[in-house]
Amino acid sequence: MENEVKVLEGLIFDENCDGSLDNIVDYSKDELGNIISASLDFDGDGVADSKVYFEYDEQGRIVQKSMDKDSDGKIDSVAYYKYDDAGNVSIHYDDNADGKVDYIETTDENGETYIKDVRDRKQKIMETIKDVFFSK
Repeated sequence: MENEVKVLEGLIFDENCDGSLDNIVDYSKDELGNIISASLDFDGDGVADSKVYFEYDEQGRIVQKSMDKDSDGKIDSVAYYKYDDAGNVSIHYDDNADGKVDYIETTDENGETYIKDVRDRKQKIMETIKDVFFSK
């Protein structure tokens, strides 16, 4: 990364409100405030269960999200964010980090979101859950 890490921050969650820690998210930001990496502890034991890394373009838009799903130091999946001239984004997913795109998520002119797989089959996404943490 060309931007230097500025701060390490974190979030803790008690998902079922029982008074015990369930999830821990630690993340690093660059000097521009972009989240560049996050460690996700899904059982609250203090050990990262997965890690995610973000890269940004000069306009501050996410261009790549790499995921180490089992925190073994090896990237397991990658999402490439492509922007057209109007700023619309399509996300190209490489689910097994083999360098080949497995499917593409895109939104049409009517605001409908679709996924197209490598066989050019198109499926409409009926409902999307936005993860606030991973949005800039």
